[in-house]
Amino acid sequence: MKGEVDLVYLLTRHAWPHLTASGAGSIVNFASVNAFRGSRLFGMAAHCAGKGAVLALTRQMAVEGGPYNLRANSISPAIIASDATAAAGALEPGETRERLLSRMLIKRLGTPEDVAACAIFLASDEAGWITGADIPVDGGVMAN
Repeated sequence: MKGEVDLVYLLTRHAWPHLTASGAGSIVNFASVNAFRGSRLFGMAAHCAGKGAVLALTRQMAVEGGPYNLRANSISPAIIASDATAAAGALEPGETRERLLSRMLIKRLGTPEDVAACAIFLASDEAGWITGADIPVDGGVMAN
């Protein structure tokens, strides 16, 4: 839980007085599709629970930040191509990759750039009336 929830909570707790004093701002947290569903491929109990907590924490931040014009949202990625997912066998052709792709409507793993584009939008003025939301960046996993 230290890596999943404590980091988010402690960083935000430290920044909160500065954010509320500014009279505007945007918090973008990272949850996961695993906050909504489990994994048949990997043991992820702590990850699922932690990302569920980040989702709830983000909603509460939105509630408490609203009076200060402070927005809080989260992004819930599915599996993203990275060193960690490579180590789990997700990037190489084979059964693991095929099972992961079978849950996606867009048949590719996500990229860090896919997630970054959403984060940039949520932090921007264009998202100025979005708060308390979670956006899945998941290739359609949550719709399937």
